[in-house]
Parts: sequence; C-alpha cells; structure tokens
Amino acid sequence: MIGLAFKGIHSSVFNLIMLSDNRTVLSDVVQQTKFVPGYGIVDFGNDTYNPKPLTVNFTYCAASLEDLQIQTEQIGGWFYNDGTYYDLIFDDAPNRKYKAKVTGKVDLSQSSLVGKISVEFICNPPYPFALDNSPVSPADVAGRLLWDTMKLDGTQYLQDLTANGTIKFTVGGAHPVKPVIKLIGNIASGLTLTYGAYTWKYNAALLFDGIIIDCAAQTVTRMSDGVNLFPNVDTVKDDYFNLAIGQQSIGVTGVVGVWPNDLTIAVEFTPIF
Repeated sequence: MIGLAFKGIHSSVFNLIMLSDNRTVLSDVVQQTKFVPGYGIVDFGNDTYNPKPLTVNFTYCAASLEDLQIQTEQIGGWFYNDGTYYDLIFDDAPNRKYKAKVTGKVDLSQSSLVGKISVEFICNPPYPFALDNSPVSPADVAGRLLWDTMKLDGTQYLQDLTANGTIKFTVGGAHPVKPVIKLIGNIASGLTLTYGAYTWKYNAALLFDGIIIDCAAQTVTRMSDGVNLFPNVDTVKDDYFNLAIGQQSIGVTGVVGVWPNDLTIAVEFTPIF
C-alpha cells in the first residue's frame, strides 16, 4: 500500500490509503523587483522560491462509527501543526525527504464507515533532502547539469576519456573531502592528474587493470589484487587530493586513446555535512 511517513509515523498505522498527491516540481517564484523613477519597475534578478505546497488525499475504513470517531481523532493528532517542520517521506521516493508541516484545514468527508481526508502540507525549503540531510535543490541540480562532465552514480562520479582532458564534478556538503580515485583501463607510464596546485603522476605502465588512489589512507594499490603500487608513483608529484566543496575539476594527461585503450576514471567520496 502506497503511503507516506510524517513525524516518524507511517500512514498505514491509521489504515490510511493514499489516493492521490500533487507534488509540484517548483513552487512560485518571488521576483526581486523595485520601482525606479524614470525606468519603471526593474527586475534585479536574484529570484527566490516560495515554500512548496503538497496536497495529499487519503481514504480509510472503520469497523464501527465509534472506531471511525477514534480513528479520526488520532489522525487529527498526527496532522496537528505545532509549528515544527517534520520529515515527510513518500513511499515511492524513499531516498528523499521534505521538511514539512500541515497548513490550513484538514478536510474530512464521511459516508457510513468510510472517511476521506485531504491534507495540505507546506514544504520549506521548497525542495527535498537526501536521507543524509544533503539538499537536493533545483539550483544545485541546475548547476551540476551545466558544470559536471562526470556522471554521478551513487557515491562516485564516472567518466570515460579517450584523450587528455579535464573531468568536472561537484562536491556537496559543508567540508572538504578526501576522495578515492580509481583509474581503470590501459594505463600508460606518465599518466598525470592535476588538481589546482597539486599533482599526482604514475611512472609505470599498467595494461588493462586499475589503480586505486585512496587519498584519506594515502595508499596506491592495484585494483585486481591489492598490490602496493606506491613505488611507481613519482617521488615529486605524489600529492593526495583534498577536494574543496563546490564545482571542481581535475586535469588528466597521458591517456592512450580510444577503446580498448581508453581510460575510465571514478572519483568516489561521501559529502560531509
């Protein structure tokens, strides 16, 4: 049964069946405008979004009129607005949560032993969060679409290179992170990674295997068997990267060529909030 969890309680506790919901993609825009003599109303940009409304409709059945009354009172207590924003998680999006509270009245229509309830939530901010409390805002998603060249897959970014180039990705959270970088494919001697003023260079060939650079543990190992490869790292260019938050890029040189000689790069980290 599809439903939702609110205040840490699932709707199934009250035998509620969710009939429909209206989850707007984006709420209304608040435009930053001002009247300027001689120019009229000027739009200064920096627009913001209003808190987002979500409307959910439920139905439920009771064994008797007395049970219906008790059940209705319990549901009223569940939806009671004490001014606090609580986690709101829908069953069909279990990896996302809104900060929400019930606003306005909760409408109830009753026919015999069947009740129907319409509930309007207000979500502020008007976008969901991942379960680790990292925001999933439209601005963040838009920024990633315009900047990232790597594909986000779980906790790692992936990109395939057939020539020297730059990989771009976004580090979320509130603190820098030390990633695990994986180089997979036909790795030529002299392969070099450059992140700002920091450089990492590998001075040996490794055919059709992989290198794991753990920047937190400061280790370099072969992917196939875990053998220590640090002796092959350039003694001068042996930096372990500490990635700042926001939009980041790493330059890659020494790529051999197209498949099967291409290079797959994975940059793995967990944002710190």
